[in-house]
Amino acid sequence: MIGTARADRPRAQSATIAVIGGGITGLAAANHLLEVAAANRARPLTVALFERAEKAGGKLATVRRAGFLAESGPDCFLGDKPGASGLIDRFGLSDTLIPVQEQNRKSYILHSKRLHEIPDGLMMGAPTRLSPMLASPLFSTVGKLRIALEPLVARRGIADDESLAHFIERHFGRQLLERLVGPLIGGIFGGDPHELSARATMPQMVELERQWRSLALALRAARPRQRGATGRRPSMLTLRGGMQTLSDALIARLAAVVHSGTEVTAIRRDSGRWRLSMAGGGEFFADAVICAAPAWITARLCRTIDKDLAELLGSIHYNSVATVNLGYNTMPACRLPAGTGFVTSRDDQRLLTAVSFSSAKFENRAPRGGLLVRAFFGDGPARELTEAELLDRARRELADILGLVAAPVLTHVSRLIRAMPCYGVGHQQRVARAEARAAALEGFILAGAAYRGVGVPDCIISGEAAARRAYGAVYPE
Repeated sequence: MIGTARADRPRAQSATIAVIGGGITGLAAANHLLEVAAANRARPLTVALFERAEKAGGKLATVRRAGFLAESGPDCFLGDKPGASGLIDRFGLSDTLIPVQEQNRKSYILHSKRLHEIPDGLMMGAPTRLSPMLASPLFSTVGKLRIALEPLVARRGIADDESLAHFIERHFGRQLLERLVGPLIGGIFGGDPHELSARATMPQMVELERQWRSLALALRAARPRQRGATGRRPSMLTLRGGMQTLSDALIARLAAVVHSGTEVTAIRRDSGRWRLSMAGGGEFFADAVICAAPAWITARLCRTIDKDLAELLGSIHYNSVATVNLGYNTMPACRLPAGTGFVTSRDDQRLLTAVSFSSAKFENRAPRGGLLVRAFFGDGPARELTEAELLDRARRELADILGLVAAPVLTHVSRLIRAMPCYGVGHQQRVARAEARAAALEGFILAGAAYRGVGVPDCIISGEAAARRAYGAVYPE
């Protein structure tokens, strides 16, 4: 437990920065602060990270049991984003990076009770090539004609944000939205495409529309440049020992500054510094605060310092997600296609939203000759069903879809309540207003998945950027 620190500590002697939240964002922020402090020893810095859970690491959680390596949270990250790759390089973990197994790169979508291979040439949810779309049985003749006519679509006349569903349907029609892009992108962002913001979830696409009008023409023009790109890491990467390897490495390096099992219950200004109150008693004073907790927790902390900021943060909606890992020592009899997994379209009316063939996706996830699959459930089932009901539902739906009826030797159910921030229409404007109000509070910085990206690299980038702003607040140039 943190005791009471003196409020009158001379700033010239040592500045203090507190980080609230011990997920990957907070860990990346604290680590970056220590890196900056090590490079600027003439400017002493005290860093303290507070995590209410008994163990820091957030959603990065790997289960290692009986020869299986199963993930409860993210199982990989985008290698061409600099955040995760840069941090992994600095920690000397680059030699443990592994890509998706080349022979299993196919993925599928469940539509009308059949698994259809996802057509080649998708980029950020939009087709770059017409021929795979025209050859796919996913779409009717009318649907294919609508996709082909995208270059003739008129430019949208207003600049306001719109839903992801409306954006895709405007360009490519309802079938591409409902049977392909909606399930894919909606699954990534954990929400309904009709409620998600196009600008926040697909900013590159919105910008391409502004520049080119036609997404198809813009993406086809980009293909030669992408083919000519060299030296880039594979798109999807993980760590040989699981994603928790990264958070464990950070926790080990930050052992002296991480205070797990310590919940910050209130923050307020006191004599020009920040006073943090802890559950069960105790206080901590800091010159700057990085709040890397979920937005709904940050909103609760902000009520006493800025009610408008609290209201903005509280308006960011979060969905829950549940996963069920099923492991088999030997390959069971089933209709398992070669590939990494599938997502489900709405017309199949499944509770499952996606299934990952984990042992086909990455090496060493199951005993040799075995199988590890991971089933995903969305907000409603994650909140309303018990773990036993989730396991039973996963097994019944996998039996129906894949003929997978064998009893698994490993089961692991994970439920993350209010874990996925949903970027609703107008999200970017809300975030800009929230960041402006936070900036008016001296030394108070927002960071995390709630604002500008939900992936692991996005969270690391957010945490490190927050660390730079906090350091600039306590040691202005």
